[in-house]
Amino acid sequence: MADYKDKLAKIALKRGTILFSEELFKQTVGHPKYFVIIGEDDEGYKGYFYINSNIHECIQHKEELIKLQYVIREEDYPFLKYFSYVNCATLMNFPKHLLKDCIIKNTVKIEGELKQYDLDNILRSVRDSDIYSPKEKKTYFK
Repeated sequence: MADYKDKLAKIALKRGTILFSEELFKQTVGHPKYFVIIGEDDEGYKGYFYINSNIHECIQHKEELIKLQYVIREEDYPFLKYFSYVNCATLMNFPKHLLKDCIIKNTVKIEGELKQYDLDNILRSVRDSDIYSPKEKKTYFK
């Protein structure tokens, strides 16, 4: 079973994969989170964006950050209870090998993949944004 999960984790850890964890973000965020893989750097870190149920109040008046809150609908993603926001304004990263281990240990679950049109729109918006450096764009959003 572990070999099967290892192979599944390797296949699943690609751009557009939506994951969920109840444990992984307890210390940093304080609650379970959905997140979507957006890219990978040369060091083996997966870049990802959180999926949130609301836009955080600290960015509601920052136009450049609001533009990077991408709406996804619950009818397109059955695991969501309501429409949500992919927070494309904050690029996070996590070591690929640890993320793979979390999938094998079942502390991170594979929920699905972004629809192609959502992924294309997200990539277009982050590539056009001024908040990311040319290096980040080349590394994670190419």
